[in-house]
Amino acid sequence: MNQENGYCRSMSNEAVCGLVGVIMNKKKSLIILMIASLLAISLTVGGEAETVKVVDASGIYVDVPASPERIVVLPSTPIELIYALGEEKRIVGRGVPLPAYCPSAKDLPCVASCSVGPNVEAMLDLKPDLVLMCASNGTKPTAALERLQAASIPVLSLPSSCEPDTLLPQIETLGLILDRQEKANEFVEFIEKYLGLIEERTKDLGPDEKPTVYFECKEYKTVNEETPLQHHISLAGGTNIAANQSVERPIVSSEWVLETNPDIIIVGVKGESPTEEEMRATRDEVMSRPGLKDVKAVRDGKVYVISKKLLRGIGEPIGCLYFAKWIHPALFEDIDPQAIHEEFLQMFFGQELEETYVY
Repeated sequence: MNQENGYCRSMSNEAVCGLVGVIMNKKKSLIILMIASLLAISLTVGGEAETVKVVDASGIYVDVPASPERIVVLPSTPIELIYALGEEKRIVGRGVPLPAYCPSAKDLPCVASCSVGPNVEAMLDLKPDLVLMCASNGTKPTAALERLQAASIPVLSLPSSCEPDTLLPQIETLGLILDRQEKANEFVEFIEKYLGLIEERTKDLGPDEKPTVYFECKEYKTVNEETPLQHHISLAGGTNIAANQSVERPIVSSEWVLETNPDIIIVGVKGESPTEEEMRATRDEVMSRPGLKDVKAVRDGKVYVISKKLLRGIGEPIGCLYFAKWIHPALFEDIDPQAIHEEFLQMFFGQELEETYVY
């Protein structure tokens, strides 16, 4: 048996190997675990891979083509990953929302919507040899899945979360399927490097050393510990003031924010490409709210604005770097998130940092 790019490959009929990855547990430190997903490569007699057997997010083994040429991708994150691996030419259809960093994706046929879900007829018209769907709580759109399977089209269900414990295996899996393991490993190493750097500097902070953070996704709408934003805040060495709220995205009041008196306020802005003027206006609006004028973060001018592109998908690790710099500027004095962001865009998308992502 020989090893190639982190995968165990056997020249027997089938080889099964676990992926070892560095993952970030929501409530624990950065640890090395055996990823639960197992990959099996089914080989022809001549040794050429015909299919890749993957355990999907629903816990089901799926045989997918070893090198699919026509892929319909419904979630946005796998589209970003396929672009980052340099294989965007294989995508023939997409879902919503539009992925970040992939401007040409808007020209792809859209075969799903938030309101009615996948349009199976439109998907079949594209003659895909693989469909990537999003699993929410371990389930798939059953009716669509059954119709696609009846047409002998393999469907791979991917996790809906983009935290490292699900994102890194997705990168590895797509790298294997698309025969881009080297680029996938490069991407994984990039993410592990910077998330590991953040964790190493914040892991030993005591409760009193963690600034309190109020994150706002809409006016007075925040997030508790069950949301992905909790990962950003806790990894960066902060304390989410709404962590213990009973609902994931509670609506709070100015009086509550004043009473909890956060050290830092971070506001997430929607829109595909918010301008610097729009971000400045968002910050000015928060700073000028009468109910917040006595909040410590406002008094100290520690109110920051960030694009949603860095709060979801493969931009999350970059978002974590900005959070760390804002929450612990002294600990990360030598780190320039913007420079790393530029490196990320150039390395994986061949793009310059032209949009405004933070303010």
